[in-house]
Amino acid sequence: HFLPEVLEVLARENQSPAREMLLEATQYFSNLFPGLLAWSDLETALQEENLPQMSDERRLQLADLAWSYPGKIQLDRRPGQLAGLVNLGNTCYMNCVLQALFNTAMFLSQVGARRTCHAQPVLSSLQKVFRSLKLTKRSFVSPGQFLEVSRPPWFDPGLQQDCSEFLTFLMHTLEEEERQMGVEEVRVSRSNIHEENGGGDIHDEDGGGDGVMKLTEGPGKCNSSHDS
Repeated sequence: HFLPEVLEVLARENQSPAREMLLEATQYFSNLFPGLLAWSDLETALQEENLPQMSDERRLQLADLAWSYPGKIQLDRRPGQLAGLVNLGNTCYMNCVLQALFNTAMFLSQVGARRTCHAQPVLSSLQKVFRSLKLTKRSFVSPGQFLEVSRPPWFDPGLQQDCSEFLTFLMHTLEEEERQMGVEEVRVSRSNIHEENGGGDIHDEDGGGDGVMKLTEGPGKCNSSHDS
C-alpha cells in the first residue's frame, strides 16, 4: 500500500535508478502472480507508468537473481531431505513433472546415462536439473534454464498450465532430440568414411536414409561395405 507513495518520493528526489528498479521488481511480481494487484492503487500506478512488457528473458534473469543472490544463499539441506523446485510463476505444472520423473528410478538412470550434444538442449538441461536435485546442498533448486528451453510455445508465461500436456510435449521433444542425434551421428560417420577412403561416394545399401552403407570405388581404393 505504501509503494505508490515511495515512487512519488523517489521521483521528487530524482532517484531515477532506484525508482526504475522498484518499478521493475513490482512489475516482475505482478507477472509472477497475475491478479494479485487487481484494483489496487499499485496497479493504477503501474498502468500510469506505461511500462513496456517485460521480456521472457528478463523475467528469467530476475527469477535467477531472486534465488541466487550471494547474500541469500543458505546451505540448509539436511541429510536425506529431498530438494524442492522454485516456482517461477505458476510453474507447478513443470515442477511436479520434474519431481515425478526424478523419482522414477528407470527414467533417471536412462537420462543420466545419455551422452548429449548441442542438438539436445532439453535433455542436457534436464540432466543438469537432475544433478542439482541430487547433489545440491540447498533445500531448493531453480529450474529457470530448463523452463526456457522446454516450455511449449503456446504456454503463456505466468499462467497455470496442464501438467499432462507438458509431460507429453516433453517426451515428444526428448524423442525428437534423440532422433536428430542419430541422424547427426550417421552424417558424421559417413563423412569420416568418405575421407578415409579417398573421396569415394557413399550410398545406402537398401536405398534408405540409414542402415548398411556401401562405398563406391575411390582413387586407389577397392569396393567395401560398412555397417553403420
